[in-house]
Amino acid sequence: MATITTAQMKILEAINRYTFLTVPLIDILKIHKNKVSIYRSLQGLKNRSKPLVYTQNYGVHPTKGQLPSLLYLSSYAKELLLEGGYMENQIHIPTNRTFVSSDYFHRITNIQMHLYMDIYLQSMENAELLFLDYYFSKSQTSQKLYARAKNRIDLQNDRYIIPDIITKFIVGEKEYLYLVEIHNGTNSNKAFYQCLQHIKAIDLGSPKKKYNHPTNNRVIFIFEHKSCMDAVMRKMNENKDLQKYRNLFLFNTKENIQRDFSKHWMKCNGEETLFY
Repeated sequence: MATITTAQMKILEAINRYTFLTVPLIDILKIHKNKVSIYRSLQGLKNRSKPLVYTQNYGVHPTKGQLPSLLYLSSYAKELLLEGGYMENQIHIPTNRTFVSSDYFHRITNIQMHLYMDIYLQSMENAELLFLDYYFSKSQTSQKLYARAKNRIDLQNDRYIIPDIITKFIVGEKEYLYLVEIHNGTNSNKAFYQCLQHIKAIDLGSPKKKYNHPTNNRVIFIFEHKSCMDAVMRKMNENKDLQKYRNLFLFNTKENIQRDFSKHWMKCNGEETLFY
């Protein structure tokens, strides 16, 4: 087994849990006291004959400056985790590591949602995250090598949706099934159309059938811009045919979940509510 420190092992396990991480995201996990120590640990994981961590660089953004590189595990890290007691299906190494730059911020927000949700649930004594899959997670549909999106939810006439995140968690004795959409930009019509597609899925019972869940799932929308969120909530609230779905949709902003994940969750009528 490769020789690594306790902190380096925690970093490997964190990258494995979230599939991708950046140094600022690792910093949130408080594995090290500062980013300098994180960089030092990462150098030890990358600069070896059999690297345990690889990086995907995105260069400089015209308005945001240098973008933090995405970190992901190598096949050597997979061997290390297997030796350490992990099961094959518990190891997350991306099958496709070539990403267009336009997906960078969307992917980061998905990972942030997972990370802050983890921290929130771990703060409660009676809560547990059962699983969480991303839009880029793949699953084998047969013995063939073809892999389809793990988050695919079938509708009708060969149509389907692929939510950004599908997750199930438990609080007390109750399980919750949530489908999550991350919306960057200001196109409220696009986000509202996504809401309607989720309503079709709920009406068909597709999510609860796929995940053997006794009740309808809830749908979470995370917005980059509050103005866009407000527009979508208003469109839903003004449509009388959609009133019966009011309790199945929750809305929040990216800024809010970073500040305090437990607060500012809203129904389409603007009423604040709990996350679960």
